[in-house]
Amino acid sequence: DYNLRQKLLQRSGLYIKKLQHFKYFSRWTCKQTTMDIVKFCKNIEDVNFRGFSNNPREDQYLLREISNQTFTIVTKECKKIKRINLALASVSDAGLLRILQETQGIQQLNLNNCWDKLTAGFRTLARYSATLLSLDLTQCDLTDVVAGAILKNAAQLRTIVLDQNYYITGNTVTALAEYCPLVEHVSLNNCSRVSNQSLSTLAKHCSQLKAIELCRVDTLTDESLVGIAAHAYLLETLVLMDCDRVGDEGIIAIARGCPHLRTIETVSYTHLRAHETGRN
Repeated sequence: DYNLRQKLLQRSGLYIKKLQHFKYFSRWTCKQTTMDIVKFCKNIEDVNFRGFSNNPREDQYLLREISNQTFTIVTKECKKIKRINLALASVSDAGLLRILQETQGIQQLNLNNCWDKLTAGFRTLARYSATLLSLDLTQCDLTDVVAGAILKNAAQLRTIVLDQNYYITGNTVTALAEYCPLVEHVSLNNCSRVSNQSLSTLAKHCSQLKAIELCRVDTLTDESLVGIAAHAYLLETLVLMDCDRVGDEGIIAIARGCPHLRTIETVSYTHLRAHETGRN
């Protein structure tokens, strides 16, 4: 509740000592409240430093800039942090390094659209990715070299989002297949340089694969889907919106080869004809 949240923040000094089991930290909080929270609430597991809110009413209360000092205070004092959301945040290379150094057991990290402030930071991430289960690197201007370095040490990864990284190619997907065999959810929306062969390799080496998102991947053809269908036995979700080079053959192959399939999104196909595949 919006009003309740405001009252809590305004009177936080009275209540914060009673919240020793508080497990969520948001950039909603003012500087003094931040200090109180990290002083008394050592069990924080979730930290949200998302850059802005889509709600104009809320946005006026959000901190426009989070300093490296604030990052350091929160992560240094709260040793149980497992999930950090930095989407659209003004985090610098130094800030990200301090976060990673202090939270070496981090399981979930969101760096969506942090490309404008980070340069060496993504390479630094490669040294601290061993415990990651979920990683969002949407629109981070990654190259195959940087993405490969991050994935090389992320053997425990279950979810990877690489949407809108226009420079990565099939080499990144092949690295994902080689280094992250436990991955279950892969999102490559708008990664138009991914190859058919790399997607087949991904399905072959990642036997736990349950969801693949490939919207607006211009290189995607029926060959890709045939390769996925041959190996992704556990596949439950496939998203293929605006993939105009995919036709009947690929969709039928998926329908026949993936018995656990629950959802397939194919909106905006212009040439896909209706076929009876024998499935509901």
